[in-house]
Amino acid sequence: MTEYNFTGKTPGKMKKEIEDFFKSWLRKYFQKGLRTVRVTIADRVIVICGDDFLTVVEQSITDDDYSRQLVIQTRKKVAEKNYPVLKQNLELITGSEIEHIYLDFSIDTNTLCMTIVMKEELGVKA
Repeated sequence: MTEYNFTGKTPGKMKKEIEDFFKSWLRKYFQKGLRTVRVTIADRVIVICGDDFLTVVEQSITDDDYSRQLVIQTRKKVAEKNYPVLKQNLELITGSEIEHIYLDFSIDTNTLCMTIVMKEELGVKA
């Protein structure tokens, strides 16, 4: 079995800390958490996927293209505005500096995916 050392944390502990922080970040800035969250860590990449991220109001108005684009643009703007909080906390959890953050979501499936690229590899084979 291959084990990894994440700044003294087990991979499971780091994933749980990232998951908990990400859910609280979404609740704070979007007034809605996720039903499920999955965190994957590989080399210098963290992928966070989640389901059920749209609020009831957003779900009720996304029946036409204009409203869908409005929800998409608003969510992207709020996320980008609050990336500094996300970045600072994820860097504390991982002990590594973030190079890039990418966010994508689907109104149709009510799912989101965030990919975070770190400046250096997070896991070192022991």
